[in-house]
Amino acid sequence: MTATYDELRARQQERLGELMPEMLSAIDLGHDQLAEVRRRRLRVLLGVTTTRSAWHARRLAGLDLETISPDDLSSLPTMTKNDLLTNFDSIVTDARLTRGRVEAHLTQLDSDRYLDGRFHALASGGSSGVRGIFVHDEDAFVYGQISMIRFAERASSGRPSEPDGRWVTTVVAGDRASHASAAAAATFDSEQRPMHSVPATLPIDDIAAALDVQQPNLLAGYPSVLARLARRAHSGDLTIRPKLILSTAEPLTEPLEATIRGAWGVPILNVWGMSECGAAAVTCLVGGGMHLSDDFTIIEPVDSAGRRVPDGAESDKVLVTNLMSFAQPLIRYEVDDRVTPIGGPCPCGSAFGRIAAISGRSSDVFSYPGNLTVHPVVFWSSLGQIPEISEYQVYQTLAGVRASVVVDGTVDPTAITRRVEQGLRIAGLMDPIVELSVVDRIARGPAGKLRRFVPLANVPTEWP
Repeated sequence: MTATYDELRARQQERLGELMPEMLSAIDLGHDQLAEVRRRRLRVLLGVTTTRSAWHARRLAGLDLETISPDDLSSLPTMTKNDLLTNFDSIVTDARLTRGRVEAHLTQLDSDRYLDGRFHALASGGSSGVRGIFVHDEDAFVYGQISMIRFAERASSGRPSEPDGRWVTTVVAGDRASHASAAAAATFDSEQRPMHSVPATLPIDDIAAALDVQQPNLLAGYPSVLARLARRAHSGDLTIRPKLILSTAEPLTEPLEATIRGAWGVPILNVWGMSECGAAAVTCLVGGGMHLSDDFTIIEPVDSAGRRVPDGAESDKVLVTNLMSFAQPLIRYEVDDRVTPIGGPCPCGSAFGRIAAISGRSSDVFSYPGNLTVHPVVFWSSLGQIPEISEYQVYQTLAGVRASVVVDGTVDPTAITRRVEQGLRIAGLMDPIVELSVVDRIARGPAGKLRRFVPLANVPTEWP
């Protein structure tokens, strides 16, 4: 007899409860213990992959699985999104998981649903132009959820919950069941630990109204939305009192963090989440920076040539190996997030590696004639430092940028325009042309994410 959706998710909730104590204690593994866990899990992953994935078997032929370690990965070829989509059917380890079937499943989703009674299929937001398609089996999906919440579990230990012992979570993020946040909220929602999902694509008034009803203990979501909600809370128009904030999917800039912290005065965990693996890194509240999920993933920060960057240097991209997902093995999978490794031991005592907060994506950089590149920091330093600007989006043009801003309060558009122009001049762009529009709302992508920076190659024919 085929299990129902509720039976399947109850099974995953039970599995999460079984694994959580061990995965919490893993944060405190010693350096040698952690290294052994990573070696063992890598060898298991490669053993399954080279046996059951035709594409990986060809590219990884000749590996000595008895001796390979994470330090040896640099000798292996990388894997791109184009590789993943072009060779999908020969990458997966279950012949039923054809790209056609997975795409059809995603297209038909009107609520969370399992594929073949055991797989969760997810689609990335496609903010870089092409969406990714990722399939996780039951345990992989549970491990992904654990990676997202275990640092929050640790941070909330001892904090008061509701009078009846419940701990309420609201996630303001994706609006579709194919998005990881919405799927996880549906799967792991329970009577004792309610999880609500509110689409970030809703008008801010509707989001605030939902939160006032739900009264979350843990509020999670995109920082651009959290900051707008924080301003409402500060003015008394939103009456929630979260005990913990979780920010994900967009860079958590200092002004955004200050706004959120000013409203509620509670710990903020910045989560580097991916459809590929769950949380790749989470804020360390003791030592600063973000701890990598080293027992679940291998993250290699590399330059444009694929060489590992030293501590303190910003990468051009990262290579992700998900040690816990076997349905669709990702081994040295290229992601264009830019990160900066932090060297040395962490004061918290965890052996997990650390990185500085995510600084954005390589695809956020604007390239102009004469080999001139303009980093997003130019716009963070201008638009992102104005408290009244709650959201902004910047499109590259041939001679400058077009920017849309959503404001809470009163601003001087002319002064803002000059500020952006000055930033572009300092960056080396002569006589920049900046067009600024104050708008009521900026359209978000299918997953509810706000793409702040759109390079010229991705600018639509008609200006939105």
